[in-house]
Amino acid sequence: FSDEYATAVEQKQIAEQQAQQAKFVVESKKQEAEQARQVAQGSADAAVIAAQGQGQAWVIQAQAEAEARVIQAKAEAEALALIAQVLAENPDLLTYQYINKLSPNVQVMLLPNNAPFLFPLPDLQNIPQ
Repeated sequence: FSDEYATAVEQKQIAEQQAQQAKFVVESKKQEAEQARQVAQGSADAAVIAAQGQGQAWVIQAQAEAEARVIQAKAEAEALALIAQVLAENPDLLTYQYINKLSPNVQVMLLPNNAPFLFPLPDLQNIPQ
């Protein structure tokens, strides 16, 4: 074979190898692009799932707070009903509680219904008998 023929065959093989290498590079870039797309999609999916989870957590917390308020309101209503019942059965209880809550330094003497005034006890003790 002539040198030209051998050079042509060699050039053809070099061109085929370069074409295969170019195909390989293109395929490699496609795979890298697909991998990057999948990573981005995974990140987007994770963000959506996290947002949904946070939203559900807020809903659950709001429901729990609402239920707690309802329970507290029911308990307060029951307590007020019991207080109203006790006050209805014992009308003087409120006056008694008021007197008990006065400062410990206050000394008073209760008088019957027809004299509803409170007098300081030290003044009453100083009255000559």
